[in-house]
Amino acid sequence: SAEARLLKARGKKSFSEAFKVALAELPTRDRTVMRLRYVDQANLDDIAKMFNVHRTSVMRWLEAAHAQVLGRTRGLLIEKLKLSDQDIDSLIRELELSFSDRVSRLFATKAH
Repeated sequence: SAEARLLKARGKKSFSEAFKVALAELPTRDRTVMRLRYVDQANLDDIAKMFNVHRTSVMRWLEAAHAQVLGRTRGLLIEKLKLSDQDIDSLIRELELSFSDRVSRLFATKAH
């Protein structure tokens, strides 16, 4: 329907904006680790060496950052679009690229 297409278009723009905000709110270390992993394609062992930690620490950092970005993105969408939890979840599923693709694109856009 026209209403569904309008919501999807509005939601797509809102999702991108919310994702950017959520990523920018991460601590510097977490943004750096995400850039190394998703943009530079560094492996966990190499990142761990850079930070002088075990690779398990890097995995935990990435998992926590991932959860924080998605949770904040969802919260910002709820505030802006005033939709139910179920409608927000449906919209996110419909719009979501893989997390690594979205982070890579966002960091690549910032570099140019």
